[in-house]
Amino acid sequence: MSRKTILLNGPALDSKSASYGGGKGGAARSMSLYLDGFRSEEFDLQPCFYSVRQKGAGPFSFVARLFGDVREVFRKGRSAAGMHIIAQYRTAIYREFSIVLTCQVLRLPFLYHIKAGIFIEWLNSSRSWERTMALFILRRAKVVLCEGEVYVDYLNSNFDLDSHYFPNFVLDEEVPLEVAPKLANEAVRVLFVGYCYEGKGVFELIDGCELAARNGVSVELTLVGQEHEDFTQFLDARLAGGLSFSIARPGPLGHGEVLAHYRSHDVFCMPTRHQGEGHTNTVNEAMMMGMVIVATRHGFLESVLAENSAFLLNELTPPEIAKNLRFIHENRDEARRRATAARARLMSSFTSEAAFSNLAAYYAVLTQASH
Repeated sequence: MSRKTILLNGPALDSKSASYGGGKGGAARSMSLYLDGFRSEEFDLQPCFYSVRQKGAGPFSFVARLFGDVREVFRKGRSAAGMHIIAQYRTAIYREFSIVLTCQVLRLPFLYHIKAGIFIEWLNSSRSWERTMALFILRRAKVVLCEGEVYVDYLNSNFDLDSHYFPNFVLDEEVPLEVAPKLANEAVRVLFVGYCYEGKGVFELIDGCELAARNGVSVELTLVGQEHEDFTQFLDARLAGGLSFSIARPGPLGHGEVLAHYRSHDVFCMPTRHQGEGHTNTVNEAMMMGMVIVATRHGFLESVLAENSAFLLNELTPPEIAKNLRFIHENRDEARRRATAARARLMSSFTSEAAFSNLAAYYAVLTQASH
């Protein structure tokens, strides 16, 4: 039986996209997960990269990038059996619409994979022509996958579209058989991984750690990721005035280095203020490594983590962060129990063995529908 090629449409991978907090977000990490891990006797997965907007680029750059992206689909799509589009929607809807039109010309069936946690809000508030483009894409997709369960119900009830829940996952070969003991020392070692800017709640994280330290909690904080200049100025000013806790700022790091930080830290903090926070790779990896997780309830985080497997913030404020860090410090057995529950949830629901088996089945539906 000849193998069929499925094109994976997503951002190009380079040294920055391989680093956490390097500016390209979870889409680049998702590309790595699929390209590195997917194995099938029936399908080959090949990248069909799209270009990424550069800071300060004008409208002519957008047109040039769009032309290049479409040309890439034309070049590779003629010999492929299907296309898997890792959807970004929002400002990317113009590119995705153009790529789908190209697939229609080539008679190439496509799978539309809705990521992140703001799709419903975006669709309901988007401009009329953007909404029209999104619905055009959805109604012509042979398969629709949704990172959040809420999208499946929404698409079915509002548009009579048959879609499937496909959560984010970790590669089975990266899951350790055992995890390092957490909260074994006096200091509570806190880790943040991501782009350090206002949207991720890192300003509140700094002030929350300071409050916790002033209330008797020995805090050691590590920030992994690129820093926005506003945050750098804020943190430098705080450091100049003196902080009551220790802080490390290694900047963007590669995947292996980040895994080492998960192993050596106790608490993973995701204080995002994004209402549309998705099922993030970093939360999955923190669950995988048996970390105690502190997070806001935004987007998919509450459904992924649940009350019994994490400390979910009722509001994004420094006192709320400090209160949870102090509780963790004083109630370590309970914190470890929740970390164990989070890891068990990941092992049962968010690993690649089940994900890739399901993905191959979706690809079979995708290719059977063509020609």
